[in-house]
Amino acid sequence: MNEYLYSKNDQVTLYKGNNVDVLKTLPAESINCVVTSPPYYNLRDYGSATWIGGDANCDHKSIHAKRGMNPTNDYVKQSTSNEGMGVDFYTTCPMCNAMKQDEQLGLEATPKEYVENMVQVFKEVKRVLAKNGTLWLNLGDSYSTFDNNGYKPKDLMGMPWRVAFALQDDGWYLRQDIIWHKPAPMPESVRDRCTKSHEYIFLLSKSAKYYYDADAIKEPTVSAKGFTERMNGNKQSIEQKPYAVIEPEFRKEIIEYRDLPEHNVIKEYLSEWRNKANLTIQEIEDHFNSQAPHHWFETNGSYPSAVDWEELKLLLGFDDFWDKRMTTIYEKSGMKQTGEYRNKRSVWSINTASYKDSHFAVFPKELPMNCIKAGTREGDVVLDLFAGSGTTLQVAQELGRKAIGIDVKAEFLDMCLERTKQMGLF
Repeated sequence: MNEYLYSKNDQVTLYKGNNVDVLKTLPAESINCVVTSPPYYNLRDYGSATWIGGDANCDHKSIHAKRGMNPTNDYVKQSTSNEGMGVDFYTTCPMCNAMKQDEQLGLEATPKEYVENMVQVFKEVKRVLAKNGTLWLNLGDSYSTFDNNGYKPKDLMGMPWRVAFALQDDGWYLRQDIIWHKPAPMPESVRDRCTKSHEYIFLLSKSAKYYYDADAIKEPTVSAKGFTERMNGNKQSIEQKPYAVIEPEFRKEIIEYRDLPEHNVIKEYLSEWRNKANLTIQEIEDHFNSQAPHHWFETNGSYPSAVDWEELKLLLGFDDFWDKRMTTIYEKSGMKQTGEYRNKRSVWSINTASYKDSHFAVFPKELPMNCIKAGTREGDVVLDLFAGSGTTLQVAQELGRKAIGIDVKAEFLDMCLERTKQMGLF
């Protein structure tokens, strides 16, 4: 039995340990697709370190560098996308001299070391990936806060592209950069640049020819021809004016709608989470001070509004599976679907996601869903070597693929178990 095995059944296999060590135990060319998001450079410490020697009663957390201090060889401070907010870490505890041992990526002393480590990790990924397999790699960027290896304070370090080019130099085919656009990004306190609202997803392959199902993620096309013909000769431009200032005779051209699933599907989903929260419908009605919730839970009833959905999510604690379809409001301005489809574009607008008890970074489901649909067939094997809270594994399972997850922390793997157990893990 594999010494790193944490849990296994016919659908999901979880391993606990350093991902390179685990990958070395897997057969060559046994993975069809890899969808993963490694720790970003010096963004966060996920708490996987162990300490050797020193004082057993020391928490090794009492001493942190003050902002503006000069870094030493034992201490490094780097920032996230918010300048001045970084990871404090050191290799020797300044309180008790205990030595730190940590297998997690992302806390390297220099960007160069981070890139080198990433190359080594994905060299092993390439070995286990099928000849026609693909790697979908999500990476975010970070800023420097001091002079370090050629980076000036406030420099954007360009870490996603440095990793991508290093992987290309190591033999990977760098096929595409996909922009993950975040419609509601995390706020930033900066005043000398724009708030960042995107990350990168790199599509890489092992071979020049690889499996890619464009039809699985194709988009519907639309046509503005009918709208243009109706508006020809009018000076009114509906698409360029907010609804409130459009004259009433033209408001019929504006239609707001949501891409709602069947009501009974939502009813069953909400009923399941209502039972988990141990709340009655009456208690939910009291919370909203309205009788509307009664209709959300009845057959062929009504839907919560986008605003009510967000409030209901806080109350019941349900996951983000239906968030996009329940909260995204579209506008029709005479735009008509042609009934035809086009190749998916390289900018994906997907809201960020949260999951109860999760660690810091959680994939929205739609992101790995696109990657898995395009990169695999039903029954194929999907790997996430930085499994975290298990979104990629859960989506792979729901799409009828087999999933393998690796992480260094048992608490993250337990989240993976929680998120996949409803699909038959136990």
